[in-house]
Amino acid sequence: MDINLTCRFKYQFGQADLDCRLIQNPDCSIYITVEVPFSAHPYSWEKCCIESIPSSTRLLLTPVQGYAVQKTIPFPLQSKINVKLAEAELKEAILPNEQDLVTMRAYPTHIPYWNIPNRPYQLKLFDKRITIRPHSEGLITHIAEIENIQFSEYTRFQTIIEQLYWLVSFASGRLCKCCRFEIVKDSNPVLINAVTPDISIGEGKFVIREDGYSKEITKFVEQSVDPFVRLDPVYQLINLIHINTVSKDFGYPDLNILLIANFFEVIRYNFALNIGVPSGIYRRDGDDFKHTSGPRIGKNASFLEIMSEFCRQNHINGWKSDYKDWRNEIIHTGKLSCSNSDKASRYFELLHFCDKIILSLLDWDKVGGHYMPADKYPTYITREIEPDGRIKFSEYLNLEIFVR
Repeated sequence: MDINLTCRFKYQFGQADLDCRLIQNPDCSIYITVEVPFSAHPYSWEKCCIESIPSSTRLLLTPVQGYAVQKTIPFPLQSKINVKLAEAELKEAILPNEQDLVTMRAYPTHIPYWNIPNRPYQLKLFDKRITIRPHSEGLITHIAEIENIQFSEYTRFQTIIEQLYWLVSFASGRLCKCCRFEIVKDSNPVLINAVTPDISIGEGKFVIREDGYSKEITKFVEQSVDPFVRLDPVYQLINLIHINTVSKDFGYPDLNILLIANFFEVIRYNFALNIGVPSGIYRRDGDDFKHTSGPRIGKNASFLEIMSEFCRQNHINGWKSDYKDWRNEIIHTGKLSCSNSDKASRYFELLHFCDKIILSLLDWDKVGGHYMPADKYPTYITREIEPDGRIKFSEYLNLEIFVR
């Protein structure tokens, strides 16, 4: 994205009306580049407020705050300044009417699926079809497009697109974030929202593997979006997927396991609050939850008891009391007191169980979906003897049908 603008810059010692360029760089960062007369005191631009001058261009920048991050002074009368922005919104002075039909385009990063060039892929989410095409623009890998939506509904479809990217983030083990939305009418953008996303996790461990034709990921997204939308308010699914994805950055096992402990805590608290209390299993007492019946009536429900009840109600097998012990140790001491090989084994076992929780909540087993277990090597090799006596080795992806 590279757009010429005329903006009013308000800085420490005054203001100036200047021509500038709004740029989204290949790393998705957003800058305004402007040449500032020396009389405008370039050294006082560390913090400034920027907005378009009315009627100066077709698309106008809404007021935004920026920080000067680079200044060069090639000669005494002028200074070139780069002002960094966290986000930028541009829009026409007169936006479309609420009932006008528009097209929404979204530009995500790091998507490893739907990659055949010049081939549009179709996904059906709720009542609309989304077209996804490969696109090369720095870290941006695709364009997702929804046509013929009413302008008044674009925020709803923006939310749907963001939900799609969270599902893809979980499936791919990398943060797939949208860095730009565009609303287009009659082939011209009338509204652009650009952000600098958190893109620090660019590659991780697959849960849903690319199969060459993206059939499995398409099936996963279409199947999962309904339970995802339904259960996100209950279990904070977006936050769980974010924690799960970041925990697949393998640099620091102790920190990754600490993130998994936080994952379990989000599950524990929200299950007790949103399921256990309304159903009468627990009574809330501050941040604690007390039993309302049985031999422990009136006593605090422990972490182990709540997680066991969560797994029972959601028919999730594999929960072990060892997970409670590992969680307690990492939270209380900051590390696991075991060998590096045991630590790695425990990490992958815990990560697999976290994947299993999310896949269960998304009902992936109900459609016979495949997945890649995190606690197993991603490929396996077979050895066969050919009729002529030669040995043939074949490598296959380690895929399994998901069972709770």
